[in-house]
This record gives sequence, C-alpha cells and structure tokens, in this order.
Amino acid sequence: MSRERASLAQRLNELARRKGAVVFGVTSVDDADALEPVKIELKSINRYTLPLRSGMPKAKSAVVFGILSTDDVDEVEIERADGDLQYPGYLMLSVIARDLMRA
Repeated sequence: MSRERASLAQRLNELARRKGAVVFGVTSVDDADALEPVKIELKSINRYTLPLRSGMPKAKSAVVFGILSTDDVDEVEIERADGDLQYPGYLMLSVIARDLMRA
C-alpha cells in the first residue's frame, strides 16, 4: 500500500473510531464480496444483501467498519405517519459513514 493510501486509511480509521466504530478496515471489493450475504427481512422485503460490485462495478477498495450492538432494541423499527420506516439503532452507522465520506 502506498504511503498516501496508508495515510488516508489511518485518518479514516481514527475518525471512525472517534465516532464510535469498534472495528475498521480497508479491503478489496473482491474480498468484501466473498463474505456471506446478510438476510434482510422487513415487512414486504425478504432478500439478501447484494455484492458491492453490483452497485460499484469499477471500485477497487471498500471501507468497512462496525459498531458494538449489545441489545435487541437496536433492531426496533419505527413507522412514521408518512409510511417511512426508521431504525434508530442504525443511526450511528449512518453518521460514521457520512463523516467518512466528508473526510
């Protein structure tokens, strides 16, 4: 890995951890796609996650991170009056992803 890439990965790692990530890494899209798909079951949705390559065909690397989840309440689903579904337990993932993209 070039020095510039290593520096960027280190900066992103530090930012993600400051925001609450407990794991962080940069991997090839091929390695990320080799992971087992995750089952998604929500009201009318019953499917698996798609490979990264299907949404980003030219990507070479992927930034991955995770937060600690110790309570089933993280899976709470709130249906708003307009029919929009929200999952408060996943808010931290969205905040970290947003901040990493801005870095």
